[in-house]
Amino acid sequence: MPDSVVQNCNPKETTFTVKSWAVVVVILGLFGWFGIQAINHESRITRIETQYDFISKSLGTVEVVTKEIRDNQLRLQRKERD
Repeated sequence: MPDSVVQNCNPKETTFTVKSWAVVVVILGLFGWFGIQAINHESRITRIETQYDFISKSLGTVEVVTKEIRDNQLRLQRKERD
């Protein structure tokens, strides 16, 4: 580069421009990363929830817990009567 071009540059302005672009790139990178993570999370949940085994086991677990709650309530009612 010729010396006249280098002498006419303002180093403070150039440094500020580079730093501001660095900040912009970091912020855009973070937003991109968050976006990719959100998409990955949603697709993972969709894959798991649509599996038949997962759904059937979940329903079985809910039925068992519901039965236990009912049995517990009946036992507590019997104790209160006695």
